[in-house]
Amino acid sequence: MKIRLIFYFTNEVKNSISALCAGLAYSGIYDKIDVRFAPDEDGIVTAIDRGSLNIISFSITTVNFYERYKTLLRLKSLTEGYRDIYFIAGGPHADGDPDSLLLAGFDFVFSGYSEEGFSTFLSRLLSGEKVRKGEKIYCTTSNLWRDRSFARLSNNYFPPLEIQRGCRYRC
Repeated sequence: MKIRLIFYFTNEVKNSISALCAGLAYSGIYDKIDVRFAPDEDGIVTAIDRGSLNIISFSITTVNFYERYKTLLRLKSLTEGYRDIYFIAGGPHADGDPDSLLLAGFDFVFSGYSEEGFSTFLSRLLSGEKVRKGEKIYCTTSNLWRDRSFARLSNNYFPPLEIQRGCRYRC
């Protein structure tokens, strides 16, 4: 199966996409798929190959969630009738609330550091394997957000910090 992976590539998520591409290269998948980078909606639509399985990938922060949601709706409208398109999401927002991304209309959501899990997902698609119904969230950490327990702040001198790779806000 021919796969075209299209990253919605913006300055705010370039470090996350670089890490994903490095994971794909390390696993040997990068050279087996057609990878494209699109800076806007027009670039995404132009990059779609009607003869391939197209995977349009978003890295979403909570700050840009609503804007990416509007982009997703416009892209789904523009590609209505196309059969071989998956819209997938990952990033910090997917770590904290993957269900909201499924409700927004994404086909698959990756939670946690996804270099390995994303490569496995693409490898399965390359081999022609169908993704089973219900396998909508790929979690690469021990638990999804809704199952996590948190330490009491009163037991710690400092609150826990969430650190994301190369956050443009220098969190």
